[in-house]
Amino acid sequence: MQVLPKILPVNELKNTANISKICKESDTPIVITKNGYSDMVIMSVELFEQIMAQIKTSNLINQTIDENK
Repeated sequence: MQVLPKILPVNELKNTANISKICKESDTPIVITKNGYSDMVIMSVELFEQIMAQIKTSNLINQTIDENK
């Protein structure tokens, strides 16, 4: 089951302590909206590192598959 991303308006960024807490507790990136439209995405460093590791692993697997064709 896929978890829906948390969505917050840009004015919530004023409360940096709360945003930091939300990022650290969230297991998905947080979408920041401006005037009702997606504007940016924020996440904890831990989540960023997890995502980057997954991308690196996927790239290595794809590279290996391509080399063995």
